[in-house]
Order: sequence, then C-alpha cells, then structure tokens
Amino acid sequence: MTKDELVKAVKAHAVEHYESGGWDYLVECYSDEEVAELIGGARTVKGAIKKVGEVMGIKDDYRGEIEATAW
Repeated sequence: MTKDELVKAVKAHAVEHYESGGWDYLVECYSDEEVAELIGGARTVKGAIKKVGEVMGIKDDYRGEIEATAW
C-alpha cells in the first residue's frame, strides 16, 4: 500500500471510531502529512492503525486525567 492509501484508511478508521480512544483528535486536529508521520514505516492498514492508535490513546488518557481534576 502507498502512504496515501494508509493515511486514508487511518482517517476512515478515525471517523468510524470518533467517540472512542482519542480518534476524535486525529479527525479534528491532524493533517494528512501529520498522519503520515505518525504512520511511520507501517506497511499495512492494521499496522498503521495500531501505531496511530497508540498515540491517540495516550492523548485520550491525558484528556481523561485533566477532566478528572475538573470536579
């Protein structure tokens, strides 16, 4: 797969999973170029989603920690 195809697949996954795991960050904040950087050397859709999902998960965990301090 080309990098562009992987980016499109990751973005489609992000839209499908917008409400979970921090994927909303990718949909709202990341350009195609930034997604390509996060994908790195992944060669498959599954690998690309896993790599990007790890980063989005970290962001989601951090958001949860911040939200927990609001109350």
